Amino acid sequence: MKHVIGIVGHAAIAATMLAWSLWAGYTFWYDLLLSEWAAIGALLALDAVAIWGFVMHALGIPSPFARLRHALPLLSALPLLHALHALAAHAGDVTAWLVAGALTALLGVIAWLAWRGLEALLVDAQTVALVEIDRRARAAEAQARRLSSEAAAALRVLAVMQ
Repeated sequence: MKHVIGIVGHAAIAATMLAWSLWAGYTFWYDLLLSEWAAIGALLALDAVAIWGFVMHALGIPSPFARLRHALPLLSALPLLHALHALAAHAGDVTAWLVAGALTALLGVIAWLAWRGLEALLVDAQTVALVEIDRRARAAEAQARRLSSEAAAALRVLAVMQ
């Protein structure tokens, strides 16, 4: 039950951060590109790929996109900073930038912690350990083959020298 509560709690926080990210990303790309479709395309090209990488990693499916999951909170930083500055602009430019910067940093840390926590709860530790053991075993096998061939070559050299 604790595991389920942990997943639900982290997922709720991650979803909240994702909602902020999508809103900020949409407004940022729309303001920059002046097109709703281009803004949606930018979100799909960036955020959706990072989310897909998170899903691939959580499911244990090897994918080059799995590493992009780490970029998810970072992809939101500039658009969120831009959107929060626009919201706080009535307070003056310096104050707006300070508030936007502090809130962006805080939300970025919260998002990173939520996604990392959710990942830890969803990824089976035993499976991760088995994959690492398999990787190390293959590396050790390759090393043993290399050492064996070097030893055979050394024996051939010794035989020729005698």
